[in-house]
Amino acid sequence: MLNESRERFINVFQQSPLSLEIFDLQGNQLQANHAWFGLMGIENYNEKLTYNIFDDPNFQNKLIKDDIEKAFTGEIVEFIDLEYNPKLLNYNGSLKYLRSKFYPIKDNVGLIKNLVVTHEDISETKKYEKELFRLVTAIDQADEDIFITDIEGAIQYVNPAFERTT
Repeated sequence: MLNESRERFINVFQQSPLSLEIFDLQGNQLQANHAWFGLMGIENYNEKLTYNIFDDPNFQNKLIKDDIEKAFTGEIVEFIDLEYNPKLLNYNGSLKYLRSKFYPIKDNVGLIKNLVVTHEDISETKKYEKELFRLVTAIDQADEDIFITDIEGAIQYVNPAFERTT
């Protein structure tokens, strides 16, 4: 029963679509799942890496570094739109936008033993947000009257040019 539970946990960890990392209290990565290796552009999942989160050039911004340190003291920290470039660590991955969560793992008496970090790649979403912003800006700056209606014909949106002519 214990072996089944252990195997199930390992499978959940390794097969998670979210990138998962476990750190010791000095910031050394103890374990990472397949999604993390993929995010970093590392093909060999068995490659032994020496990675310390405090040395990561992607996290040298003071605000980000301070928040990561808060996670090591027991707070749950979330980054909604974190720009991350694996190439700064000499990995093969490309620039990504991540939604990341840092949270402590505590023992039975509440002492922090490890830190878990999850990353979700939101690069595609960011790409579509930028495209949407570009299109909205173009519509707002157009000299032609533009309006959008719902299926019943009720006006839902008008651009500034339309407002000037009515």
